[in-house]
Amino acid sequence: MKTLTAFLLMALVYSPFLTKGQDDRLYSKQITPEETPPAIKEALKKDFPDAIKDIHYYMVPDNMVNSEWGVAMSESVNAGDKEYYTVEMKGKGGGFVYGLYNKNGELEVMKMEAKDFKLPESIVTHATTGAYQGYKIQSQKYSCYKVVDKRTNTEYVQVETKKGNDTKVLYYTPKGEFIREK
Repeated sequence: MKTLTAFLLMALVYSPFLTKGQDDRLYSKQITPEETPPAIKEALKKDFPDAIKDIHYYMVPDNMVNSEWGVAMSESVNAGDKEYYTVEMKGKGGGFVYGLYNKNGELEVMKMEAKDFKLPESIVTHATTGAYQGYKIQSQKYSCYKVVDKRTNTEYVQVETKKGNDTKVLYYTPKGEFIREK
């Protein structure tokens, strides 16, 4: 009985470190619109004028920005800026759109779910043959993500492939040229 009591006490004490709260998402902390800086909300109105509902705001610590968004960017964000914000909203076609803003309200990177997007044949072939033989492109709700690094005006196509329990995220140019694997 003492062992069970000790175990339950340890579980209660350490449970905050073992569970993930509803407000946490990939190293981000969900914040309310009131906690979101006005510069971010104003920029959102300008960048996505049709986004009026299903908007969620997340604060991303600068030491986590590159781990969360870095693969999608051609160059790292400025470490030391301290404050980055991810905005998640429903797109016109039903998919989600994500934007990474710095504290000044500048959109640095955006990622859009591409529904009913026909992947170039070169992407389909590369993602499922050769080094990726046996992998299948995942298309539960979307075919891929379109990623735009606004700082460099570079576009990418992000495709998730899976073989058994092994998942790979592959990046291509819009023309289908392979860039890298995550």
